[in-house]
Amino acid sequence: MFRLLLALVACGAPSPKPAAPPPVAAPVAAPLAGPIDEPQTGRSEQNGIAVSVLLDEANTGNGAASMFEVRMAPKATTGARLAERAELWYFLTEGEVKGLWSSWSVELFRPAGTLVYVPKGAIRAVTATKTELRAIVVVVPGGRETSALPSSVPSSTQGGEGYPEALVAKKYGDATIYLDPKITAATPLSASMLVLYAGAKLAEHVHTNETEILYVLEGTGTITIAGSQSALTPTSVFQIPKNTKHAFTATTAIRALQIYTPPGPEQRLKK
Repeated sequence: MFRLLLALVACGAPSPKPAAPPPVAAPVAAPLAGPIDEPQTGRSEQNGIAVSVLLDEANTGNGAASMFEVRMAPKATTGARLAERAELWYFLTEGEVKGLWSSWSVELFRPAGTLVYVPKGAIRAVTATKTELRAIVVVVPGGRETSALPSSVPSSTQGGEGYPEALVAKKYGDATIYLDPKITAATPLSASMLVLYAGAKLAEHVHTNETEILYVLEGTGTITIAGSQSALTPTSVFQIPKNTKHAFTATTAIRALQIYTPPGPEQRLKK
C-alpha cells in the first residue's frame, strides 16, 4: 500500500520534514491476543510526507481494509498519482485535493473534519497548505502494507477513471452518513460518524458479512470485541472482523469515524 501513498510522493527537492506523530493506541480484534500499543509498523518519511500504518493485514490478520495516518509538511505534495485502490481521506487539518480526468481537472479545498473519496483508477494529488496536513486514509481492499519501501516506483498517472469526490454529510436524526452506495454507486466501503452520548450503550451485536473500522475522534468509553474489553480514547483505532461479537459503552460523549466494508450496516442509521 505504500506504493499508494509513500511511493506516490512527488519527486523533487525534499520539503521540511514534519514532526513525528505521537503513538496511536490501536486495539484490534482477534486473531491478535491484545491491543497494539505501537501500530506504526511501517512508518516512513519522504519529501516532507510521513506515513504510518495503523491497521493492515499484518497486524490484524484481516485484509479487508487498511488504515494510515498521513502527515505532510507545509506545501508538501504527493504529486498526481493513480489510485490503485479505493481511498477515503478524512482531513484532521485542512488540505487541498486535485483530481485529473481526461482533459479537465477539479480542485477541492478541504477544511478539517471533511472527507474525500477517491475511486480506484482516479488520479489525485494531495497538497498541504501553509500549515501541516494531517489525515486518516482508509483503502479497500487492504493488504500487508509494511512490505513496500519508500523508494518504490511511483504508479502511472496515465489515463484515469473517475475523479475525487468531496463528500457532503447527510443527516438522519443524530446520525451522519458521508458515503454509501446510495451516494456513490459501486463504492466498496461506507463512511459515517458514530455518535454516542455519555452513558449510552450499544448492545452486543454482529455484522455477518462486513468488517467495521473505528477511528475515535472525541470521547472515552469501552469497547468489547469477541469478549475482550479495551478503552475507547481519542485516536484509538479498532478493526472488527465480520461475524465477530462487539459492544460499546460511552463514559463521555463519543464521536468516531465509522467505516464498513462492504457497505450495509450503515443503512440502519436511516431508520
